Amino acid sequence: MTTSATTSPASTSDLAATPDGFAKLAAAAGFLTFVVGMAMAPLSGTAPRLGDAEADVVAYFTSDVGSHQAVVVLSAFLGLPIALVFAGVYRALARSSVPAAAGWSGLFLFGAVMMSATAGVQEALVGLAVHQGEVDPDPGLLRLLSDGGNVAGASLGVWAAVTFGAVAVVVLRTGGPRWYGILCAVIAGIGLVSIVDTTGAGPDGVLAEVAFTGFIVWTVATSVVLLRRPLAR
Repeated sequence: MTTSATTSPASTSDLAATPDGFAKLAAAAGFLTFVVGMAMAPLSGTAPRLGDAEADVVAYFTSDVGSHQAVVVLSAFLGLPIALVFAGVYRALARSSVPAAAGWSGLFLFGAVMMSATAGVQEALVGLAVHQGEVDPDPGLLRLLSDGGNVAGASLGVWAAVTFGAVAVVVLRTGGPRWYGILCAVIAGIGLVSIVDTTGAGPDGVLAEVAFTGFIVWTVATSVVLLRRPLAR
């Protein structure tokens, strides 16, 4: 008499919970973004807001030039790891078995692309202002570059709300980690509120700093989720 042993295949949920190589790469990029972002925070100081006096703008970009240059370089460096994090999140959302998740994951991708493009414009304008403040601190030009960066920053808040709001909807509607979905919803709200601060109507730079910190926290939270369980089911 012979007996045959059968091995049951791994369930879909078990396979989804096991991070593959790209998920691990995206998670590592998120941890790197968190470390570099936290190092950047104290270097930035309180940047001028839209409509600030020329004297205040000149004082900001002509003082502590080394720190400003370091922020510009680190911001450019973070472009690749942030792109990897976004790609990892989109890939996880797009794999959801819930049909409604497809549209929201597409909205996330659109928001992430626009958010990255807007951040690139803002960083370019700030970089030019930092360079101009070192070589030829013309008050009118510095204020123009600073105001342009703040307008881009306001747009960035809108796209951040779209991006993280889409993640929150998919995660909460598909049975993903509830705490992560709530975190994304909170960060989306902060992104909208930070617009007020960027345009000069809110408290002195506090909301913009909170929004940046929220994004950095989101990257490390995303890394943890990508390594431990699926974002969406």
